Amino acid sequence: MINAAIVALGVGPKPRQPHPGQESEKSASSAACTRSVDKARAYGAEKGFPVSSDYAAILADRNIDAVVLATPHSAHAEQVMQAARAGKHVFCEKPFTLSRASAEQAIQACADRKVTLMVGYNWRYQPALQEVFAHDWRWRLGRVLHVEGNFNGRACIAMPRTTGVPRARSARRG
Repeated sequence: MINAAIVALGVGPKPRQPHPGQESEKSASSAACTRSVDKARAYGAEKGFPVSSDYAAILADRNIDAVVLATPHSAHAEQVMQAARAGKHVFCEKPFTLSRASAEQAIQACADRKVTLMVGYNWRYQPALQEVFAHDWRWRLGRVLHVEGNFNGRACIAMPRTTGVPRARSARRG
């Protein structure tokens, strides 16, 4: 059994569900670390794990084998290296780091301590992406030089506006 600590539970009335370890016979969420301890304490109690704001304490806990980093990507490199130094395996949400140099340092830290590092890409099992990956596009399109994607749909409506550009109105007619 792998005991994992989720680092950063998310915001809102109910924190996000941890990725690996929540409902598995091989792993379990055994602790959480978040800046908003008061908001997450009831959730931790419901799921059966303690919640704290002390990442160093999580790393020092001998009962924790791995950390799941759901933190801002600007913190990933340092947090991965700290976890590696503590001998903890790491599952890190994407994007991994802010630069190639910091990614290489984090990867090397994990390799030096012989801990597993995994970067999660939560859309890889989407049916549309599975369809794209199922084809050998070389023969139909020629040499692929660039691929660009667009994220849209109902989930985008709930995203906060980050620029001065107004949101598009629904084109749906009644």
